[in-house]
Amino acid sequence: DLEVKHGGASLIAREVWGAIKGLETFSQLVYQDDSDVYLVNRTYIHDYPRFPHRGVLLDTARHYLNKDTLITNLEIMAQNKMNVFHWHIVDDNSFPFQSKMYPELSDKPSEVFSNGCLISFAIEVLYTTVDDFGLLLDIIAKIGSQREQGSGYIVWQEVFDNGVKLKPDTIVQIWSGDAFDIGRVTGAGFRTLYSTCWYLDYINYGQDWDKYYLCENIGQMLEDYRVQNQTLIMGGDVCLWTEFADDGSVLPRL
Repeated sequence: DLEVKHGGASLIAREVWGAIKGLETFSQLVYQDDSDVYLVNRTYIHDYPRFPHRGVLLDTARHYLNKDTLITNLEIMAQNKMNVFHWHIVDDNSFPFQSKMYPELSDKPSEVFSNGCLISFAIEVLYTTVDDFGLLLDIIAKIGSQREQGSGYIVWQEVFDNGVKLKPDTIVQIWSGDAFDIGRVTGAGFRTLYSTCWYLDYINYGQDWDKYYLCENIGQMLEDYRVQNQTLIMGGDVCLWTEFADDGSVLPRL
């Protein structure tokens, strides 16, 4: 709750995160007049997050993004009250992640991926690392049980669509479906994230804002499809893949 009135302003928040968001809102209310005097109009704002997960996905596997770009993105996220940075670091185009356990993945890419050695290397890694890593989801669950805040994992919707047996605390991220698919996931009892209509890498002629505006009315869409267990909808990610974007265009597009 932010109130600005004659003689001062007050900010009340239940948690420190609300106070931070409130200060961000207050900073956006300040403006300068023609005499360069800073002013704030009288106002009252009661604000709260519609969804707990409000993410931005950036892909650095297709085009390199320098550290300044990533830090500026975090600033932009704060200005827009986004709270989760989803960093897509590796893909089939590049593998910049350096593993201490398997340094050859990044230290010797020419040897690993050239001369037709990729299928044999992949098979060797697959069958020699399963024992080392164990079942990844079990490991994450174990780590979570040892942390006060817990720990979980997210899978893309193909994992759910293909019938993989998932743990009850799995989060499913939908990227190619609509409210019907949200309903399938929540109906099965899983938490879900929605990203389909917030893919910023799509290149279209003409205006783009209208499709994002329509997607903001997700509540009506959920009602139209009679989606059950809507409390399992955590929010979503705005996704900017970089097949056609780099340091020069990522931030303007965001």
